[in-house]
Amino acid sequence: MLLKDSGRVIRAGGWKSVLSVLGRLLGRLLVRGLVIGAVGMSASVSAAQPLRIALPLQPTASLLIVALEKGFIAAQGVAVEVQEYPSGKAALLDGLLRGRADMAQMADVPAAFAMFLHPDFRLIATVNLSENTNRIVANRASGIGAPIDLLGKRVATQKASAVHYFLHLVMLRHRISKDAITAIYMPGAELPKALAEGEIDAFAMREPYVSEAQQLLGGNALVMEEPGLYPQFEVLAASESALRDSEVAIEGLLRGLRAAQEWVAKHPDETVDIVSRRLGADPQKVSVVLQASIQRIALPQELLAALEDEMAWAVRAGLVEGKLPNVLRWLDSRPINNAVPGVATVME
Repeated sequence: MLLKDSGRVIRAGGWKSVLSVLGRLLGRLLVRGLVIGAVGMSASVSAAQPLRIALPLQPTASLLIVALEKGFIAAQGVAVEVQEYPSGKAALLDGLLRGRADMAQMADVPAAFAMFLHPDFRLIATVNLSENTNRIVANRASGIGAPIDLLGKRVATQKASAVHYFLHLVMLRHRISKDAITAIYMPGAELPKALAEGEIDAFAMREPYVSEAQQLLGGNALVMEEPGLYPQFEVLAASESALRDSEVAIEGLLRGLRAAQEWVAKHPDETVDIVSRRLGADPQKVSVVLQASIQRIALPQELLAALEDEMAWAVRAGLVEGKLPNVLRWLDSRPINNAVPGVATVME
């Protein structure tokens, strides 16, 4: 019997010789397999794409919060560095636009304001549409029992934000002129304490600050809703440099959000638990917000009209100066079309 071993011919004198040769061949194959496997594992680990995300701590960030908690983004090979911010406006201004983050989530209004000054970011997706996110919280001790009672009162909000725009719409609905209140601007995190200490009479804000104010004021807290008044989009923005250098990671994140969307639709109660824990907010109030929300990744045509309306208000209110920007300049549908085909309806 003849066997070849590394180009040499071996005459096997019996089973012992045959087994010896086969053993050497199998050993080589085993070592080669282990080396290839190790290289494969190393390549897999090194293939994880880094991405810095500025996350606003608010209920409408539910898809992003769930995608991070359940590992849907990591499963796409994206190594996420999360930076938490008290609001979407802060995530945009302090995170994305200062170069501390590659991507950020915020409401449509801060994005509209940023378009007047910052040319180097793009909106790539919407992740939430809610018609009942924001609230007016008032101190009953100030003589407020209904929205019309805001007349002559000190009403605070976060300037140039979604809640600022919401306050504007509330005043329009109830025919309260902007000169009929004393408008005060401060960071959202300061509003509950200011209301409890009598520095202001009411404020416009959202969770978790609504719950915080109720805890501080107890029975004197009056929370007023305006369902359907302001359809608020939550958008994802990315820097131009990230879109250029981290295209694979951004598309992986979008696919992870789509997986989170499907999971959230099947597990609404667990979604509320995950989001309320992350925010430190009342689960019942988080549930109310999410029930009035469409938690879905998209890029709809309706976003264009919303941004244009918000920019027009900003100019009329004297909050910004200059000509209205062309919104299309700040939209980029390529990542979502590549990652989640068929969900973008915006016409660029």
